[in-house]
Amino acid sequence: AWNLLIERHETLRAVFTVGTMRVLEHTPRFAITVHDLTDAPAEALSVLRETIPRTSSDPAKWPLFRVDVAVTPNAMHLFRGIDVLIADGAGFLQLIAELGELYADPFHPLPPLTRTFNDFLHERRQQLSSPAHAAAAAYWTRRLDTLPAAPELPTTGKQVSRSFFRPP
Repeated sequence: AWNLLIERHETLRAVFTVGTMRVLEHTPRFAITVHDLTDAPAEALSVLRETIPRTSSDPAKWPLFRVDVAVTPNAMHLFRGIDVLIADGAGFLQLIAELGELYADPFHPLPPLTRTFNDFLHERRQQLSSPAHAAAAAYWTRRLDTLPAAPELPTTGKQVSRSFFRPP
């Protein structure tokens, strides 16, 4: 199912160098890493969760995501990490929804994609060069000196060494 998503979404085949994004025409078949924890101690799943890197460290090297599965005596646990260079929150949720559909029925065709990332970039460039954008930018630039300072928010005083989002 994940390899079908790689074929479907060009950003899952993207790599980045300074200032440029390149979509790879072909990528090798992606293999999900499987961790067999069936005979491991109970805390092994928590240790694995903390040690699996979320994404690649080099945006110039494919893939910019990671998918792992941990097999425990009672369940299978899916770990996925996607670099924000290739998917924002909405894109991530779309990928997870499509993965669920393909997992449930690998032969069920997904609806065609109506936009590509290049379509988005083209539309964004048009927005940024529009008179409406220029007027909004001028308005907020004039307002900068009159805006209040940022609020001082309470903190716990603890340093966060690593954080990640766990969906409910």
